[in-house]
Amino acid sequence: MVGAGGHISGGGYGLLSRLHGLTSDWLTAVDIATVDAHGNVELRRVDRHQEPDLFRALRGAGNGNFGVITSFRFAALPAAPREVAEASLVFPWNDLSEEQFAQLLATYGEYWDTRGRDPDTWGLFVLFNVGTRGPNGRLSMHAQFCQPDGTTSDLSVLHEFFARFSSFRPVVTLSSRQVTGKSAVDALQRDTSQKPAPTPYSVTIRPWLDATLAGGASGSGIRAKYKSAYMKRTFTAAEAGAIYRFFSSGSVTAQSSVISMDSYGGAINKPGLARETAIAQRSSILKLQWQCYWRDDSEDEIHLRELDEFFTSVYTGDHVDARHQGTPWGDRYEGCYMNYPDADMLRHAYWPELFHGRDGLYPFLQSVKRRYDPNNIFHHSMSVRTT
Repeated sequence: MVGAGGHISGGGYGLLSRLHGLTSDWLTAVDIATVDAHGNVELRRVDRHQEPDLFRALRGAGNGNFGVITSFRFAALPAAPREVAEASLVFPWNDLSEEQFAQLLATYGEYWDTRGRDPDTWGLFVLFNVGTRGPNGRLSMHAQFCQPDGTTSDLSVLHEFFARFSSFRPVVTLSSRQVTGKSAVDALQRDTSQKPAPTPYSVTIRPWLDATLAGGASGSGIRAKYKSAYMKRTFTAAEAGAIYRFFSSGSVTAQSSVISMDSYGGAINKPGLARETAIAQRSSILKLQWQCYWRDDSEDEIHLRELDEFFTSVYTGDHVDARHQGTPWGDRYEGCYMNYPDADMLRHAYWPELFHGRDGLYPFLQSVKRRYDPNNIFHHSMSVRTT
């Protein structure tokens, strides 16, 4: 799903989510057209008091399930920060052994599982991009920070976070600009004139809107595949090893892929939000975006197959129970993100629980589906089933 409609319907998260929660958490009403059992279109405005079950289902279960949404309504939104501080750390791939890489990932995850739970850190959001391990390969960690009051007068949280990585010998590059999507793949492969330096990062402070508008774009003509995983704990050595070996393989898919290991939690995980919305993932500290980009449709098969095999390998082993091998399932994980509707997961009978959790949300969504779309008019391969 693209645009505000798809973003909000699937929960909607971004660089301010740790500070303010998901977009759907702020939703106060939805206008929607549904179709009853006799084929009659009904226009509805739903909220906490008027048809609250449908309203809850529309706050995160994904689009294309219950009807045609015509508008989203917000009584209030949190104030945007006045300014944000941005800084980046870069680690040259070739300097890291598999063991050191595993330690780097573990250190990153441990921060969000410990210090990152404290409210004074919720204004810190980090994108850690891991891509191919070529001659100029690098690992890029981009941070955006503001204090809870939307200012940057005290940057101690940001400096404290970066200090945890000093032993991994980060290097200075000519650019610390935030990059995402296809731009991240390109940047991770580019010669960035890396050089060792005693001060491996600089901080830029600018208006929040300027920083938001400066994000990278995927570009035109790009074919892509996304996968996802929510993590409740830091990385295991087995996970890190599988990631290290894939990006060291030199395969065409490894050279076209990136994993964005996004910070998560904070205000997203406030108690009670799972019962008010249709987002089950309220205990995670990280959200992983698996991304592969290419242009030629003749490469579809190899990229789809190799990315799927890679994803499966990371979640295969003793850290996943025998019945759920190959998927982010268990005490360490909270499944997958519905706004990345990964049809590969349909091979597993429990796929609804990967996307909608294991605490009764999916049966609830099915009951809403039966009531408001009894003829299953609004459907796709991963939509909520009536039975």
